[in-house]
Amino acid sequence: MKQLTGIVIGAGSRGADAYGSYALAYPKELKFVSVAEPNTLRREKFAISHNIPKNYE
Repeated sequence: MKQLTGIVIGAGSRGADAYGSYALAYPKELKFVSVAEPNTLRREKFAISHNIPKNYE
């Protein structure tokens, strides 16, 4: 399977726990390259977990 790249809008329970955990479990299938989240702590935690550079938060 070809790896998909995506962005997550909202790093709450669905964004981080559902889609985010899937991407971490199956990195050859899905990679997040950006995150949009108004809550700073959630945004930074998601970005760190998925190796997203600061300029793509």
